[in-house]
Amino acid sequence: MKFCQQLIGSVGCIFLLGGSRAEAFMTHLIPGHEYLTLFALEQLQNNDDPLIRHFYGTPLGNIDYLAHPLFEGNTLVDFPGLNRAFGEQLLQILLGEAWDQLPRVEQEAIFLGMVRHDDNYTQVMNFTRNYLGIGKEEAVSAHTSCTLSQNFIKEAVLEAVRAMAAESSPLPESMISERRQRKQTGLKFVGAALHTLQDSFSKAHTKRHSETWLIEDVCSYRLAYLGRNLETGLTVGCVHTHFPFEKDFGGGSLVVDDQIWNRGQADCEIHENGRLVKSFACLKDETQMAVVVTRDFLVFLVPILNEALWQRPIDYDNLETALTNFLRTYHPDPALMAAGQGIMGCDRLADFSPHTHFDPRPPEVQPVTIDVEPVPFP
Repeated sequence: MKFCQQLIGSVGCIFLLGGSRAEAFMTHLIPGHEYLTLFALEQLQNNDDPLIRHFYGTPLGNIDYLAHPLFEGNTLVDFPGLNRAFGEQLLQILLGEAWDQLPRVEQEAIFLGMVRHDDNYTQVMNFTRNYLGIGKEEAVSAHTSCTLSQNFIKEAVLEAVRAMAAESSPLPESMISERRQRKQTGLKFVGAALHTLQDSFSKAHTKRHSETWLIEDVCSYRLAYLGRNLETGLTVGCVHTHFPFEKDFGGGSLVVDDQIWNRGQADCEIHENGRLVKSFACLKDETQMAVVVTRDFLVFLVPILNEALWQRPIDYDNLETALTNFLRTYHPDPALMAAGQGIMGCDRLADFSPHTHFDPRPPEVQPVTIDVEPVPFP
């Protein structure tokens, strides 16, 4: 218990040990996604195009979810109750008409605190394997679950474009502030899409190739599933656990693998505004790659979002095709990209069948003390 309290505080420890409210790369309680997005924004400052350098702006103040609309979108995927109206929009993007058909009590449960990783409705936003049915007796295939998460990223960006292009009739003196409001709203949706994209680089959420970074599996949350792979027969999907001593079937744990920093590093810290802060070099390899992909996705979106902001005509069919192509084929390695091996792609996943849950009782998690020095956060 002592370690949990050092790690994320007593409230976060309730989430961790309770077995239901835990989130990759953490937001709000401990900044994680916000740092990944911040480093991506900083790297944009090296771009030769002035529009790319300046379009997203810079965060105001410390790392906080309200310091930048992209940060807020990052955070509201985890904590939709912090902005109920926007949170409902995210759930409508995710579920469509099914959101309005949910019983009120189930809707309210999603807004109580941190979203649940064992919740069928929100797993797609966190790039974990989506369960089927209330009894969680089946999980969809890795290929299908990956595609669902891709679709959420696309739909969140499409909503961002609609928000920026929204028609209004402002007074002449309010046109600048009105445009700023449309931009901030749109960037929140982009931030939500980035959350899902960044989660795909957590070793507790997906299994990626050690050299090419291509997705090889999508992990289920604490439940092991047995399925059928077209090439190799029966398979067990990777599992997202709480602690590293739980049997993970090739997945990763919340305590170790959902943290963005390399533990025990000090030489990577830099002096900034009179204090010592962690730099990009302090990140793990996978979270550095998440920053690179976040940066390049933001670059890709700038001309699209700028057209919408100035309310120029948008061909949404072409836009959706462009987003699909980016998610299927983009890779920071030019050779892999030329071969159509996208770092966010789902096409190479060989697991095409639903997985049947074969372990109805996940291991009991008791309060423990782990002899690991927690990473200090600036």
